[in-house]
Amino acid sequence: MIVAGIGIFFEVIGYYAATYMVMENTTYSFMGQSSSVPTPTFPYMGLGYGLMGLGGILIFIGIVVFVASIMKQTNKEAIKEGIVEAEEEKRRIRLERLENIEGDVYCNACGFGNREGSRFCGKCGARLS
Repeated sequence: MIVAGIGIFFEVIGYYAATYMVMENTTYSFMGQSSSVPTPTFPYMGLGYGLMGLGGILIFIGIVVFVASIMKQTNKEAIKEGIVEAEEEKRRIRLERLENIEGDVYCNACGFGNREGSRFCGKCGARLS
């Protein structure tokens, strides 16, 4: 966010340089009438627009870095949750297998212990070989 703040600072300074610094009067004449209009001199306009461009780039970079840091933190939390869920699922499967240790035939699909002579799994319904 500091980078975006610096970008906003450059935007303000650039706008000031492009519009208010060292104005010179330019005389225009049209159909016999002339008018004097204050216009900024070219070097200050270039400096001002350059600073505004730099400020815009810094604001963009600051926003991108901020969003990336939020996404990185969110991904870390999601990975931690996924690891915990996977470990809990492993424990649950191990406990099921230990509870069903009385069976002689195990299902290839879910690992459930079935009684000898069963044709289909008592838990998931898959055909036993």
